[in-house]
Amino acid sequence: MHDPYLTRITNIRSKPDFATRIERRVYNGQNKTDWWTDRFSLNELQTLGIKQAQAPGRLTIFDFKFTFPLLSDVIDMVIAFNKQHQGKRNPDGRLAGILIEAKDSQMYRDLYSREIGADILALLKKYNIETIEKAKTICPIYLHSFDYGTVKYWGQNTELPNNFLAYKGEDIDLDDIAIYATGVGFEEAILWDYKTNLPTETFYRARQLGLIVHIWTFKDDVLFFNSKTNIVPFI
Repeated sequence: MHDPYLTRITNIRSKPDFATRIERRVYNGQNKTDWWTDRFSLNELQTLGIKQAQAPGRLTIFDFKFTFPLLSDVIDMVIAFNKQHQGKRNPDGRLAGILIEAKDSQMYRDLYSREIGADILALLKKYNIETIEKAKTICPIYLHSFDYGTVKYWGQNTELPNNFLAYKGEDIDLDDIAIYATGVGFEEAILWDYKTNLPTETFYRARQLGLIVHIWTFKDDVLFFNSKTNIVPFI
């Protein structure tokens, strides 16, 4: 799930049994009062309905009709899909894969001394998809995170491809990133100079280091660029 708190994407406010679970904590440097996922059991979380958080602008017809899937549910679904279709649903014959993002790694380190990146790798090992060679014939895997500690952990503990995701204004050491990551995903202002309408030096430096480069995130409901095509030829 995208957030570790529940009001933005669930009907938690309509559940009187959970009213006393609300609490105040520091999250990303700011005080926030909410219901937090780590204060609930999985069974409790799956009594909640999930909703579209980015509305208006996106469809809301499925709001509260479903609950949280587990990563294992998604892996099961994709593996079953690949067994059934053997890549025939893809124009180039490739199997469907999963892009897995580790969220809020530092919060779980601080609260529980857990590395989310390790938990993800442990789950992939249970499915026998913890290496490129194993995953490519079952369910290809790509990892990414905004947390550099998790990216470094992956770089030291798995050969699976992984991306470091970065915001504008972050102190970015591309030489170090290239040691641990397969690629980088940047907010568009880091890679694109709107004054010259050309890629920035950061883009060229990342490519020089052999990093895959992409921008997060292209969406059909938010247009980040002056043109939908001006960046494509360079990336």
